[in-house]
Amino acid sequence: MIKKLLPGEHEEVTPDVLIPYSAAADRSRLEESAITLITVRPETNKVNYEAAIIKSVAPYADVVYLANLCGNLINDKAIIACHYSSQLQFAINGKAEMTRYPEMLRAFEEKFNEDFAVARILGAFEAILDYHIRDDAESLFRTMVPVEDFLEMYGQNIKKIDQYYVLNYDIPAIITRHHEHTAMFTIALRMKDSFVNFSDIHHLIYEKMRQNKNTTLLGPDERQKLPLEWYDQVRRTYHISRSHIEAMFDLTDYVFKNETQRINFIDTPLGSRLVTRGIIPQDQLEESLIRLKENPLVYLQNESGRNKLTDIIHEGKSVEGDSQSSLDECCDIFSRIDWSTVRTLRDSWE
Repeated sequence: MIKKLLPGEHEEVTPDVLIPYSAAADRSRLEESAITLITVRPETNKVNYEAAIIKSVAPYADVVYLANLCGNLINDKAIIACHYSSQLQFAINGKAEMTRYPEMLRAFEEKFNEDFAVARILGAFEAILDYHIRDDAESLFRTMVPVEDFLEMYGQNIKKIDQYYVLNYDIPAIITRHHEHTAMFTIALRMKDSFVNFSDIHHLIYEKMRQNKNTTLLGPDERQKLPLEWYDQVRRTYHISRSHIEAMFDLTDYVFKNETQRINFIDTPLGSRLVTRGIIPQDQLEESLIRLKENPLVYLQNESGRNKLTDIIHEGKSVEGDSQSSLDECCDIFSRIDWSTVRTLRDSWE
């Protein structure tokens, strides 16, 4: 990581950009592009992992951005905290945050067969600091539970540990593991062929890492016993955007256009297409999508006119064997958002 002295009285850490982001220069091509972003976790930010990623995708995608972001920069810009803003709210507010969404209450009761009102549901920070369920963030992160004691819903997760239900157990560790001695390898890839989707790229990398004894995937031995899908096995190794929607938010989180500023939503394929399609006016794009990034839990209108709760960032994803939603299909998803249900971050803390 390169540290450059900017005008003023203090030294500011800047991103070490090896390949600048130039995809936004040609708007017409940008709106037809499929661009995904990959970030390598601090624990696996090593040359062999980076090489495995690049070798896996080279025949199918072009690199349109390549950078290393040091831990100090990530903390100074609150990149991780902003990236996981919704999960962070639940990890802090715990049960109170869940009560805002009746759908979550029903999902909880159906999964665990316990009355939500009396269930001992804790945010991850409360679980560590007040109830001492585990000694620290890392030990909570590494706690494994059987499938019947784990629930994922609307972008959040719950682990049953003893008699407690811990919301977003992983967040305290995720947002505190970056420091001056860590760095994050970040790469944005543009698909060469429209028939290649995000899931294909994800699986190519997984296979390359699985076949290489020097690129460990699963981490703790306890995870070896869990019935994980292939795409779950790499979660602690790297993150990849799995849809045009997720890519739009990932790109604006991690891609810097200069030493201090990240790219705007209009600089992403979906952001640009939302404007062209008239889904969101250009003068409202940044503000509207920042609101969604802060609180991606929104209601979408379905064909019958009824509202359905969803985490907008998780919409349009491809799964193994299925194709992802196209850019136009993602635009259609945004056209069905009930914007009156989109809360600001300030609303969440009130």
